[in-house]
Amino acid sequence: MLELSFSRIRNSSEPLTHIERDVEMRPEFFKRSKDLLIDAKNVYVSGDLFYQEPFVTGNFHVTADLVVPSSRSLQPVKYHEDFTFTENYLDRKPTKEELEDNDTIVKIENDVIDLQTAIEDLSLIHISEPTRLALSS
Repeated sequence: MLELSFSRIRNSSEPLTHIERDVEMRPEFFKRSKDLLIDAKNVYVSGDLFYQEPFVTGNFHVTADLVVPSSRSLQPVKYHEDFTFTENYLDRKPTKEELEDNDTIVKIENDVIDLQTAIEDLSLIHISEPTRLALSS
């Protein structure tokens, strides 16, 4: 499980907290994604997090080697995923103004930034129908 501490990043004397990690997808992820994904290997995340009142902001780059079912034949096809994402984390309910001014705000609980779930969810989102159609051709 890939989790980071909101308060540790907020209180760090370093301007950036850098991460580079292999990510092991959880069994429950494969269970809920069974119609979109057969396998995921070599999942890797790198990125930087920083605190700028009131957010901890993270900019991440994810790569993964996936096996997905072709949308035409349902046969397994290999697909290399490579994407970036940015999220703003907040340890309280965001104000209306904060919601209007920021694309993505994730309210965290118990000081935990759950990067694992973000990577898993975004990996599924990036498996698009056009991609699956092109792979099956």
